[in-house]
Amino acid sequence: MRKEIILALLILTLVTVACTTSPSLPTPTCQPPYKALGSTCCLDNNNNNQCDDTEEKLDSKACETDANCELDQCLGCINTEWGKANPQRPDCAQFPSTQYECKCIKNACSEVQKLTETKISSGGKVRFDESKLPLNLEMQKDTKILFITSEGDEVYSLDSLQESQIMIFYGNDRFTIKKGTNEVIGPLNFVYTGVNPPNSGNFAMIKITEPEA
Repeated sequence: MRKEIILALLILTLVTVACTTSPSLPTPTCQPPYKALGSTCCLDNNNNNQCDDTEEKLDSKACETDANCELDQCLGCINTEWGKANPQRPDCAQFPSTQYECKCIKNACSEVQKLTETKISSGGKVRFDESKLPLNLEMQKDTKILFITSEGDEVYSLDSLQESQIMIFYGNDRFTIKKGTNEVIGPLNFVYTGVNPPNSGNFAMIKITEPEA
């Protein structure tokens, strides 16, 4: 009788262990470029230990505010979270941080050239947003201003300049601004103060501000 009890207890113990212990799955052998993650072979191009076909895809340029963006010197402005998930990126210096900064424009991280030069020669352009205002520029004929807004760039062209006045194109409209006066054109206020060098110069001196409320 005692032997039967011991045998029954032994069988019960074996059954209990068998029911509570799950067998471990063997690690698969994967051929490059696939790697073993858990019990499967899959691609992991960004080396974040997540299968590329199952992880949530994040747009590299998506943003809601400027804080969502960071500057990669090779790729330009990228989504910060995307950058964390993709640490292995090309190494180059196409967008040096001394010359570029990031802005969220139309929900896309965009590169904006830092405003280090305020003297714009013929054929050149300058691009900035409201954080740079007020701003003093010296501009030759056939130069452009690109003003960044949430809807995109507002484009202004300096069509002609004289010592007494300048002419600016904005969209399909043309505006004449006489020396010593101002003109509100679109989202900006322009003040023309003369030419440089005085009297005979070929650079128009323009102060740009936000329009008064």
